[in-house]
Amino acid sequence: MLDDFGKNNPVSVPLPGRTVKFVQIAANNIIFSSANITIHYNDAELNGVNERDLTIYHWNGASWDGLPTIIDSANKTLGATIMSNQTFGLQERTMLTLLEQMPG
Repeated sequence: MLDDFGKNNPVSVPLPGRTVKFVQIAANNIIFSSANITIHYNDAELNGVNERDLTIYHWNGASWDGLPTIIDSANKTLGATIMSNQTFGLQERTMLTLLEQMPG
């Protein structure tokens, strides 16, 4: 199940940058250790955000975590591997996200 919240954040903690949209993904009666997700966006939702700078953020229940994100600008999709159902935000990548995703 996918709920598209648009720019309306369904949690009380804001993302730290320019947000494209929020979605919530749920899989009822399914147990998984990881899953690949694909989230579609359109040019109107970008509102000036560069597609190359998009990142999927995962709400972990306490804060937003940037996920390694695959950008397919030709098909207007973002992909990531998730470990749980939850709320996700599409946002312009910030310097903090880049630092969090660096190994080591």
